Amino acid sequence: MIELLSLYLWPLFSALMLATALSLTGVQLVAREWSVRSLVVAQSSTVGVLFGIALTFLLEPHPLWSFVIVTGTGTIFSLFIATVLGTERFNLKRSQSLLTVFVALSAVAAIFTALVPKLEANMSAIYAGDITTLSNLEARLHLGFGLGITAYLWKNWPRLSLSAFRSIVLGVTESGFGIRAFTVSTMLLVALGVQGLGLSFVLACLFLPTSLTAGTDQSLRQHQIHVVLISSVGTFLGFLVSLADTRLPTTAVIVLAQLVIGFGIRFITTRTRS
Repeated sequence: MIELLSLYLWPLFSALMLATALSLTGVQLVAREWSVRSLVVAQSSTVGVLFGIALTFLLEPHPLWSFVIVTGTGTIFSLFIATVLGTERFNLKRSQSLLTVFVALSAVAAIFTALVPKLEANMSAIYAGDITTLSNLEARLHLGFGLGITAYLWKNWPRLSLSAFRSIVLGVTESGFGIRAFTVSTMLLVALGVQGLGLSFVLACLFLPTSLTAGTDQSLRQHQIHVVLISSVGTFLGFLVSLADTRLPTTAVIVLAQLVIGFGIRFITTRTRS
């Protein structure tokens, strides 16, 4: 087990960092009532990542440039879809309209994969994900970006939280550099997660931690700590279990581990309060 773990240290570190950044981002997205919109944006990032992988088949660039191309197309396409969703004339703010866009994007991804047969091998990895498939170069890049985004979120947390409050409670439209920086960092983070760890991992880290502890935490700071614990500890334990039995899919085990950790923290918090 220890020898296997040493082989995957960089991928594991990157997964822990991305899980932390995604869980903190998820708190802000849920606070803004952007959950369904985020689901659509994550699916659009998947389409962009598939397109980027197809480009790498054609260009055969250096691995570093492959990373830039795939992450770039995922980020750009998700930003484009997010812009469309926010445009008033398209009237795509209701949940049913957003889910219609999600279904359409899923169909686009399936058709694009069928047209480019080489993508079939990547399709399941992009949706299900597997930490062990990350190269050390990709893992280090993911770790660096994840660390930077986590630092940005932690430093700007009060301002972002106030912005969410003003938007939801007071109905003040969000604008300015702060919200644009948050939007870009979110799209980049989702593209990184989809590319390296799969859509299931991204959605689990975005929404499971904050959903499992909703209504039980006594302060925003406590909620921050709990979501980070759920995402990171769940990722670490899930990865260890999948290493012990290689038949198990890594991301699926991580999701279940996060659920167990989340319900455990919720139970302890509830009992402490009572």
